[in-house]
Amino acid sequence: MLIEVNGHQVFAGTGGKIFDNKKPVIVYLHGSGFSHVAWAPLASQFTQKGYSVMVIDFPGHGNSEGKTLTSIEENANWLKDLLTVIDLKQVSLIGHSQGALTALEFSSSFPDMVSRLCLMNASHSMPVHPDLIKMAETNDKKVIDLMLKWCYAGHSGDIMTEHGQIMTNKKSIDVAKMILSSKKLSDVLAIDLKACNNYSNGINSVKKINCPAIILSGNKDKMISLDKAKELHHNIDGSKLEIIYEAGHMLTSEEVVQVRKVLSDFF
Repeated sequence: MLIEVNGHQVFAGTGGKIFDNKKPVIVYLHGSGFSHVAWAPLASQFTQKGYSVMVIDFPGHGNSEGKTLTSIEENANWLKDLLTVIDLKQVSLIGHSQGALTALEFSSSFPDMVSRLCLMNASHSMPVHPDLIKMAETNDKKVIDLMLKWCYAGHSGDIMTEHGQIMTNKKSIDVAKMILSSKKLSDVLAIDLKACNNYSNGINSVKKINCPAIILSGNKDKMISLDKAKELHHNIDGSKLEIIYEAGHMLTSEEVVQVRKVLSDFF
């Protein structure tokens, strides 16, 4: 569906069902340079359990208009504007990587609007190597291969999509490469990476989370170590930590059977 926010059209997938804001709502937040397509293996999971889902494209990403937002705080405030436009007083959030930072900041800034929080491949901070940022700023497409090399665990397991189809790990990587390549790197990915790198409020935000929260971490995540995930877990009172074995930084498409089970038990 399309929603007008601050004068721009925003795209949100709905898991193949008509969106109903009278039902409990789960909002999915994608990571740096990605779009709603990254959530394809998971997006429809909760539509059969009485939820409405919104799989959003942030401004400048996927099918959404507007310029890429330059900070995690700006993304969180924009999300507040989006939810206000469609009269949503409270939602659950599932955020991946940069989307997890946005979910963390939003939950801290607007605690009454979040009923449950899921942070995937997350930490309270995400420093990015300056060489990656420079490559993205100069539109060097080698940055995509470098990122994906670090994102995936590297095994050859198959992936179950939301429609019950089998997607090979190679196909999943090809899809990720397609998403990242679909926009000018300096206009989207570079800005996202800098937003992650510059975010410094996470250590304060974690202390303000007052809703049920779960952290999912791949035991082979080379971008956010398991130790960082454990630190995040210890800093969010009452949170749960679930380790997804044989998975890396792309829990949106790695070991999806494990991930779906964990999410189903939490929501």
